[in-house]
Amino acid sequence: MITTILKISKEHYETTILSIWLQWCMRHSFSIIDSQKLVCNQTLFNWWQGQYRKLEKEFLEDIKPYKELTQKDAITIYMRTVNKIHFFYSKPLLKKALKNDITTEN
Repeated sequence: MITTILKISKEHYETTILSIWLQWCMRHSFSIIDSQKLVCNQTLFNWWQGQYRKLEKEFLEDIKPYKELTQKDAITIYMRTVNKIHFFYSKPLLKKALKNDITTEN
C-alpha cells in the first residue's frame, strides 16, 4: 500500500527502509564497530522495525484527508513522518547490542 501511495517500486521502498536503519544505527553509535554491532543485532532491529511500522501507520492517517497527492508531496510527508525514528531508542537494547562482540569466520 505504501509503495502505491509513494509511486515507487518495492525495491526502492526496501532500500529506503534499509538506508534509514543504517542511518539510525550510525546516529546511535560512537564508532564504526559500534554501528556494526547495532546493525547486526536482530532484537534491536525487530524493536526498531516495530517503531518504524507505527510511524508508517501515522503517515497513512496523516494523508487520509487528501483526495490526491503528488508523488513529491507523498514522499515529503512520508519522509518527514518516518524520520522521527531517529529520535527513538531503547536504552536497554542499545546497551545489550553494544556489549556483544562481532565475530568473523575465516
